[in-house]
Amino acid sequence: MEKARRRTTARTRWSTGSRRPAARKPTPEGLVLRQVMFALRREPDLLIYRQNVGAVKMPMGDGRERFVRFGLTKGASDLLGVLAPDGRIVAIELKSARGRTTPEQDAFLSGIRAFGGFACVVRSADEARAAIERARKGEMK
Repeated sequence: MEKARRRTTARTRWSTGSRRPAARKPTPEGLVLRQVMFALRREPDLLIYRQNVGAVKMPMGDGRERFVRFGLTKGASDLLGVLAPDGRIVAIELKSARGRTTPEQDAFLSGIRAFGGFACVVRSADEARAAIERARKGEMK
């Protein structure tokens, strides 16, 4: 008689229910991201995207590694979007309750505002919805 096969994928409260290996526990900022994206995707006049920025070491064919950056730019906001009907750009930086912005993130937010866009830092889905209301009214942050 064969032994019962052991399940190779764990299901946790953070998993998606798929057969992929269980993901690590989300960071506090990651939890905020999920809540905010869920809330903002319901806004009919807002097109919003998650903006990934980072770097990784990529192996080259000769055994060396190459450092490669990806994403828009260092300090780019977590969420970038367009608000209808005028096409105003929206940049939202997500932070946990105790998180702080970096100088690069502050510079990116200031640059968006300097060109007439809306840029802000939010810590919850409620703050994000309130921020979009301010953007609709023409405020800068």
